[in-house]
Amino acid sequence: MNTRLVRAFTLIELLVVIAIIALLVGILLPALGEARRTARLSQDSSNLKQLGTAGVNYATDFEDLLFGYTWKAGVRNQGQEGPIVGGQNGNDVETAAAQAVEIIRRRAGRLDLTIQEVGAWIPHVLYSHLVLLDYIGSRMPEPIVASPADRVRLNWQQDPIAAGRDIGTWRRSRRSTLPYSSSYQMPSCYYAPDREIQAPSPNYVRQADSHGTYFAFGRLGGQRLAQVRFPAQKVWLHDTQQRFFGRVNAPMWWRNARVNTIMNDTSVRIMSTAEMLERTTGNFRRNPGAYWGFNGSFVAAQVAYAGWDTRAGEVPVPGSATRNTVSNGIYQWTAGGKQGIDAGSISPFSDRVTVPGI
Repeated sequence: MNTRLVRAFTLIELLVVIAIIALLVGILLPALGEARRTARLSQDSSNLKQLGTAGVNYATDFEDLLFGYTWKAGVRNQGQEGPIVGGQNGNDVETAAAQAVEIIRRRAGRLDLTIQEVGAWIPHVLYSHLVLLDYIGSRMPEPIVASPADRVRLNWQQDPIAAGRDIGTWRRSRRSTLPYSSSYQMPSCYYAPDREIQAPSPNYVRQADSHGTYFAFGRLGGQRLAQVRFPAQKVWLHDTQQRFFGRVNAPMWWRNARVNTIMNDTSVRIMSTAEMLERTTGNFRRNPGAYWGFNGSFVAAQVAYAGWDTRAGEVPVPGSATRNTVSNGIYQWTAGGKQGIDAGSISPFSDRVTVPGI
């Protein structure tokens, strides 16, 4: 009688195969994740490089001016269709908002957007790039102004009008502008004078006490590329979050944050907040994020961050449970204005500023 032998996997062999597959997956998945992170970081650096190169070209074409809002209060500005805003010696912030609205209307086809709709808007913080996109003739929304890891803004860019309707349910005054904001931000010294305390009105920018913004008074724009003394050591644009390092995102003012930046000489580098907070001697730290006060004193930054809104892309400090965090010292690389040093050397201002809370 002929018998046929049937060859089959034993249970042990099957378990061995499953274990080998699981081992391979465990080895390959981190490598794939790292490759994806590296690719996104490379794209992020490319975005910053393109913006920096466009900024240099802008300065070349406009007599060394740094890109920024140029409309002035109290006059009819070129391209201004709406009413004249502010007085002759007024604040340029309102006219900057009018200029930003005009750029979005023209470059995004948003003829529905008006200056009355945006209200009290400070466009030179997360919207400084609008001037640059207008210069290079780009349509909006423009992918290079959003980090490839910034899923919130990338989702907004897919359909800005639909995103605006959703935003309008919780932030009505920003429903039409937030989809055109950027992941990258400029230190205040690039869009306002470092310090001018004089009649008839002061030009003054100071860091706000929460939420990563600035108060601005007086004139905006008119800053020149040649005014930057240490271009290879001065941050020009920086990401507002740590996106490519650690297990979670974190705001750039968190002590352990590492963010992508482009320097004023258009070199791209990773900047660590912890490195900027190194002690030097006594009660001083390296490059404290500081600003000139109204009385002419040099004031160290202290930010009391009262919360965050993940719908707008904000992220909490890792490990924070109270939603209230105070950050002393460096913040958004404002030390010394265009004359200061952010990286590579101890700031010449370090011995002039005491940082509270040390």
